[in-house]
Parts: sequence; C-alpha cells; structure tokens
Amino acid sequence: MKTSAKKLVSAFILMTLSAAIGFAGNSGTDTSKMVVMRNVKCLDVIVKASEKTHSLSDITLKVYLGNEVVFEINNISRKKISLNVNEHYTIEVSKEGYFSKLVSVSTFMPSDADLDDGYVYEYDLDFDLVKQKKGIDTYYMDFPIALISYNGIKDKFDYSRKYTKHIVKEIRKNTGNTFAKTYTRE
Repeated sequence: MKTSAKKLVSAFILMTLSAAIGFAGNSGTDTSKMVVMRNVKCLDVIVKASEKTHSLSDITLKVYLGNEVVFEINNISRKKISLNVNEHYTIEVSKEGYFSKLVSVSTFMPSDADLDDGYVYEYDLDFDLVKQKKGIDTYYMDFPIALISYNGIKDKFDYSRKYTKHIVKEIRKNTGNTFAKTYTRE
C-alpha cells in the first residue's frame, strides 16, 4: 500500500512539474520580469457614459483588482482609469434601477513588452445602461459583457468579439436589442 501511495505522489509531482514546465515554455512569459513590472502602468481605459439613454448622475464606476475595490467614483460622464501591467481587473458600471455592466480587463503583457519608457496603451470603453425589467432571466447579466486583453499581433488592447457576441446574443433574448449595442462593432 505504501508503494502505491508513493507511486501516486510521484506521478502527481511529475505531472505538476511537466505542466509547469510546459506552461512556462509555451507562454513566453518571463515570470521574474512580471514581478518587477507589477507596478508599471500599461493601459489607460477611457470610460464614457452615453447621455442618450439615461442621466449621467448617480452612475457608479468601480474597478476591482481580484475581489477588492481599488477605485470608485460617482456621477461620471468620462473618466480615465490607469491600470498596471500583469493584473486582472473588473470594471463595473452601475446605476440604481438599471442593469449593471461588467468588463473584464487582463493587462498581462509579453515579457519583451517595452513599458519602461512610459508608453501607455489606451482603450475607449463606451457604455449604455438598460433599465431593469421584471421577469427577465439575469443569468448572463452576471458575466462580463466584454473580455479585454492585449493582442500581440495588432499591438493593442482589444476585446474578444466572439465572446461578446455570444453574451450579447444571450442577453438580448430577454432584454431586447437595446442592450449592449456598443459592443457589436467589428
């Protein structure tokens, strides 16, 4: 029995090391540089609220790093948020009586990214809010409307069109075509 347990533990360690080596080898990410670059700004997100569908008063903007709120402001029309490299943020825009919108932002960059000279990428985040309605299935409302990350081929931050298209399609089944109209651009 002891031999079987040792073999199982050895197999587990071997699989874990193989996965770690494979991940490190495939990702192209130098983890030592990630630690050094942790507090370097890499992305300015310009958040803009549309005045057409609702008043800009009483809108709350929260930025989460993990589960912790690191920034919060009320009554916005346009706000620039600077985000650090190699982090995962969630941006929440909310107003009482409206469905909140979440956006996931990954600022992970390749290890050879040249951020030392102060260059910061920009991303415009426009949003409209939709009034809450009774009887609507809110399952997909708990998911981010967009996943934003660095696109090395285009050398810019961009959102996943495939993901957003799917989420918007599911949400529109219950709320109508006005929800998330700004994320359907190509």
